[in-house]
Amino acid sequence: MKTHRTVRWCATGTLVAMAALVATVPLNMGGCGGGGGGPSLDFSGVTKGLNVGGVDVGQAGKGLQQMGGALALSPHDENAVGQEVSLALTNKYGVVNDEKLTRYVILVGSTVAYKSPMSRHWVFGVLNTDEVNAFSSPGKYVFVTRGAIQQMQDESELACVLAHEIGHVNRHHGLDIIKQANFAQGFNTAAQSYSRVSQYAPVADGFVKFLTENAWSAPQEFEADAFGVKYAIAAGYDPDGLLNFLQRVRQKQKAGLKLMSTHPNIDDRIRRITDQISASGAGGRGAVMKERFEQNTGKHQSA
Repeated sequence: MKTHRTVRWCATGTLVAMAALVATVPLNMGGCGGGGGGPSLDFSGVTKGLNVGGVDVGQAGKGLQQMGGALALSPHDENAVGQEVSLALTNKYGVVNDEKLTRYVILVGSTVAYKSPMSRHWVFGVLNTDEVNAFSSPGKYVFVTRGAIQQMQDESELACVLAHEIGHVNRHHGLDIIKQANFAQGFNTAAQSYSRVSQYAPVADGFVKFLTENAWSAPQEFEADAFGVKYAIAAGYDPDGLLNFLQRVRQKQKAGLKLMSTHPNIDDRIRRITDQISASGAGGRGAVMKERFEQNTGKHQSA
């Protein structure tokens, strides 16, 4: 039987392999625009520096030293926490075994992230679950579920959902939650010579429980939306993609389906996003890329 820690280290290999797909991707996917008449988006240069934070697995299996007290997390701890959160999420849901889809999500996410203040070294992935959701953690880790992609209709929707999660990370919402909930109380920390990642496992476990069972606060959601729309517009996408996706989710929620449950206040979000897009004058003017979305997600095969 595998221990909890053993599973974490196995998942590390999966995460590394997922990020390594970037090396096989052509640097320019522009020129194959879809519906909406938007400009072709150039992915050139956005993949430089993508990694998984140099996870050290060499010290796996060594004993951890029990330490007391709360962990004083700072922005410098974000990447280590993010690595553990990512491993926990991929343990919980698994990642899709689809190189083409994974590569595509990495490039779309990287294109948007490149227009944010923290433009480099992001990790994106697709979780293998029908659940409709998206997650982000400190340290520039963003995941979208297979179920969420199945609810989308074009690349602008995917870009805007990823941009929303990028907004959470850039505004340090995850780190704020960790500090407020004090997940770090009584954590097991590794001795100085051990892997830096493993000392954050209890923090990550608490945060993943929050991500998958609780909801962001209204101010956090509104702020992530505002910055997500800003990043999507800067990357050349039609920000209406976020509205279209949320409106579709709202209709299905009203029909009794449980979608995006960890992203609350959908009616208020739609109103605020509509006002922001109207003020920007960018609605309906950016890239939609429906055809490219269908080609890379396989949705045209089942349409």
